[in-house]
Amino acid sequence: MLSNREKFIVNNMFLKWNPIFNKLDKKAKQSFLAYVVKKFCPVSDKEWQEIYLEINQVLGDTKAGFAKALFMSRVTPGQTAADPALMELDVAVREAMKKGLNLDELARGLDLDPDTVRSLDQVKDLEKEFKEGR
Repeated sequence: MLSNREKFIVNNMFLKWNPIFNKLDKKAKQSFLAYVVKKFCPVSDKEWQEIYLEINQVLGDTKAGFAKALFMSRVTPGQTAADPALMELDVAVREAMKKGLNLDELARGLDLDPDTVRSLDQVKDLEKEFKEGR
C-alpha cells in the first residue's frame, strides 16, 4: 500500500494534468487539495510544501533532460546511434515532427544551458529546411 506521502504525490500528478481541475482558480485548487489531504492522504503543511517543491523540481529536471536529449540527438547523430534509448527517442521525435511537433512550445519555460539552446536552434533550422524541401 502506498504511504500518505506517495498518495499525495499521485493525487498531485493526477490533478496537475486534469483539464477540469486546471480551469479552477487558485483558491478553488487549494481548497480541493486541502480536501484531498484531509480525506485521502493526510500530510502536514510542511510535507505538503516540500512535496510540491520536489514535484516541480523533478518535473523541471525531467523536461529539461528530455529537451536536451531531444535536441542534442538531432545534431549529434553519432551519439544517438550509440545509445539505443536515445535512438528510439529520436525516431519517435522525427515522426512527431512530421505531424507538427512545436519545438518552441516544448522548450517553453525550461532553463536550458547554452549548448542545448544552440542545438534547439540548429534543429529548428533543420526542420525549416526539411519543410522547404532543401
